[in-house]
Amino acid sequence: MLNNKTQQKISENFKLYEILCRCGKCLYSDPNIGIDILISEVFLDKLQAVRSDVGRYFTLNCGARCEQHNKDVGGAVNSAHLVTINKPSEAVDISTIKWSGLDRYKLIRSAYKYNMWGIGIYSNFIHLDSKKSRKSIWYGGY
Repeated sequence: MLNNKTQQKISENFKLYEILCRCGKCLYSDPNIGIDILISEVFLDKLQAVRSDVGRYFTLNCGARCEQHNKDVGGAVNSAHLVTINKPSEAVDISTIKWSGLDRYKLIRSAYKYNMWGIGIYSNFIHLDSKKSRKSIWYGGY
């Protein structure tokens, strides 16, 4: 549910609701939780830099996920989306519906420039993360 708290800006171009866990049942979907618990400040800064580089609005399909929501959506066991009290999320999925190939390329190039280590390319979104245990680009299919 969108309300004044969820509409709070967390950076120049992103709002709190875009990062909250989408399950709607957990601590991490509560807009009163601290932003520093939800998402890594360093990752958010990188994400904002990518947004500024790309120069166009984009929608975040997914930010932080609780363990149950991650299981429900088929996320990896050690997903960078996972958030706990001790570990903020370091991943987002960016909707690329109706994007040109050039726009998708600009997004990927910028993510690489800002050391986003994991880049997943799917038919209607691009996953970005800063999980340092891997440096990879993968194709999720069309």
